[in-house]
Amino acid sequence: MLADLNHDGHVDLIVGGSSSAQVAVIIAQADGSFAAPMPITLPGTPRGLAVADLDGDGNFDIAVPIATPAVAVVLFGNGDGTFQSPVQVTLTGNPTGITSGDFDHDGRTDLAVGNTQLNAVTFMLSRPARTFDTSQTLSLTRLPIVLAAADFDGDGLDDLAVTAGTDAAVRVLFANSDGSFTSSPALPVGALPSALAARDVTGDLLPELVVTNQSGNSIAILPNAGKRTFAPAIEIGLGLDPVAAVGADFDGDGRYDLAAGGRGVWVATNSTSSYAARGDGNGDGRITAADLVSLTLQLDRGVGHQVEDVRRRDPSATSGVDANGDGWVDNLDMPPTLRRLFAGL
Repeated sequence: MLADLNHDGHVDLIVGGSSSAQVAVIIAQADGSFAAPMPITLPGTPRGLAVADLDGDGNFDIAVPIATPAVAVVLFGNGDGTFQSPVQVTLTGNPTGITSGDFDHDGRTDLAVGNTQLNAVTFMLSRPARTFDTSQTLSLTRLPIVLAAADFDGDGLDDLAVTAGTDAAVRVLFANSDGSFTSSPALPVGALPSALAARDVTGDLLPELVVTNQSGNSIAILPNAGKRTFAPAIEIGLGLDPVAAVGADFDGDGRYDLAAGGRGVWVATNSTSSYAARGDGNGDGRITAADLVSLTLQLDRGVGHQVEDVRRRDPSATSGVDANGDGWVDNLDMPPTLRRLFAGL
């Protein structure tokens, strides 16, 4: 995963190994190179990885679910690329898959962990003093293997998308204001969905679902049709065994592109006709000082939150607040916004 862990304006890497009991932090250097990986030992093999500011201090933290022992390990960031000693949060069953979002609508970033033994999602709700409330669960009829969170229906509440093992479909659990969830029908995507991402690739402020199909050697895009519905999947052929997916503006044209990894790395360039220019934070079609105001309003909730959740703070803000197109609203968006404002770049 990507995040600026030490606030130096360069995006760093966080990698979780499926065959070793550790995660590795790789710090980006000013010349475009990377420092040697810094491994962090865990009590078991990672079954997922989430990066978010979980304690509201403006620094990115790392959360990892582990099946044996059944725990979630949280590494609180110091803001300089290092992390404090691992904190273990006891879970039950077989934790697998993790994502972050505000699931109890209190303004704090929480975690959701899939559990294949319990057929449920366990919520790790952030509480003061870096503690978590794990008493709330959401029972499902399918095994939750991979999770992604975003505000899919534009109501200001974080929803959950879940894949279910060998089931060639995704289900979206739409959050209701009373704390309950309403499940969508099964959304067919392809053979053996292995990774989920949420990114607004059409520029309409509603994130699409992006799914890698490991057996199908493809990536499926489910266009968000609004009103809690999705259009049929658009499938793009890739190389062998794609198991990871990300969305970012790789070519700098203002559209979110897609990338997948497996036995190789593949990039699908976005050629849709509707998009929000990076840096146009208020969506008026121009790069002006008003866009700096929009970006500042987003940064006041803390550095490092996902671009899709800006609607909770300012419904008028477009995905253009994410000026550098990396999927995060953070201090890295200030330089490109200033460059476009004063230099027309």
